Amino acid sequence: MPRPPLSRLLAVLKLTAPRKKMPYYAVARGIKPGIYESWPECQKNIVGYAGARYKKFSTESEAKEFVQENSLTCPVVDRREASKKEASAPTSTSQVQNGGRLSPTLLEMKASLKNLQKGVSQLRTQFEEYVASRGTNLHSKHVPPSSAQKRRHEDDSDDDESDDDDDDEARPSSSKKLNVEAKSVDKSKFSMDSDEYLIVYTDGACWMNGKQGAKAGVGVYFGPDHPLNVSEPVKGRATNNMAEIQAATYALELAQAAGFTKVAVHTDSQFMINCASSWMKNWKKKGWVKSDGEPVKNKEELIVLDAAMEGLVVKWVHVKGHAGHEGNEEADKLARQGAKLYKSEG
Repeated sequence: MPRPPLSRLLAVLKLTAPRKKMPYYAVARGIKPGIYESWPECQKNIVGYAGARYKKFSTESEAKEFVQENSLTCPVVDRREASKKEASAPTSTSQVQNGGRLSPTLLEMKASLKNLQKGVSQLRTQFEEYVASRGTNLHSKHVPPSSAQKRRHEDDSDDDESDDDDDDEARPSSSKKLNVEAKSVDKSKFSMDSDEYLIVYTDGACWMNGKQGAKAGVGVYFGPDHPLNVSEPVKGRATNNMAEIQAATYALELAQAAGFTKVAVHTDSQFMINCASSWMKNWKKKGWVKSDGEPVKNKEELIVLDAAMEGLVVKWVHVKGHAGHEGNEEADKLARQGAKLYKSEG
């Protein structure tokens, strides 16, 4: 029997030989960001670059995640100072007296408003305690109970700002006020990136998007078996973009309720990132009208998202969907589980 050629034997040995674990040098901020397989290559792209950010990893997936989370290309929206300025700025010069202080009349009104807010808060607490005592679950098992109002939604197309909008009736926006006490949250159970941003993954799932019988759900993933993970159906009409918006809103509200001010939202939806980091700012200035003069779709839901960003610094990190990224895959699972529970509002 003839022997196989030597070249074939060498090829087989090469394939079957155990591979040496290769180091990966991730350069998130440098002359040319990327992943390099040798230190000299990495060094060439960080020497002389102010504020370079790099790290060595044993797996390529970890290196990619580091680059994604620390890249300067990730849009960051800081709404902390804006919130303070808006809260402290007088509405007109006639309302301010005594070197910039509020007039006695406005001070009295402010005190009355504070008392009203306190009363509403107490009533909300009593309501939630009553409902809890009756065994009624207002939210999914993953999310602390809330008293969210029902909202109707317009249809969307996947990862696109346009959709069909046949209903111009104004709808009240209602933020999901999540009952999470910051004092009772163990922050050691959360993951942080190298810039001290809380890491959270969000995703939306929709079967038969834009068609009759569609089902949609939202997923928010903080970590394995995390008590704040969210898996529930979309509120309102089932569309992919609605699921993405609601998932991001949940994540930001939960993060802020848990006492965090810097949040890195990882999502595979470029639509979501564009809305939050760019489009919404311009839409608000124009009265929620797009550049083509058409009204913004999903206006009410985006207003709720916009409100959830108040007081936070949000870094929007794009991850490739269905590419084996653990956080994204887990958020997708939660979203698909939530979609199974979806029931049309008729």
